[in-house]
Amino acid sequence: MKLNRFLNVLGLALLLVSFSDITWEMMIGQADKQLYEAKTSGRNQIKLGYTKNEKLKLIE
Repeated sequence: MKLNRFLNVLGLALLLVSFSDITWEMMIGQADKQLYEAKTSGRNQIKLGYTKNEKLKLIE
């Protein structure tokens, strides 16, 4: 358990060091791009395709 936590903290520290020259705007842009790619690929693609093709219905 302690080793796992240590490795997580070490990984986070390395991640922070590697992103020291990247702005917040660049990080947000990358996150948006990854979210878009995740939504339009794999099992989510079927759901999005169904949602796009469904017609509006009047509910009384």
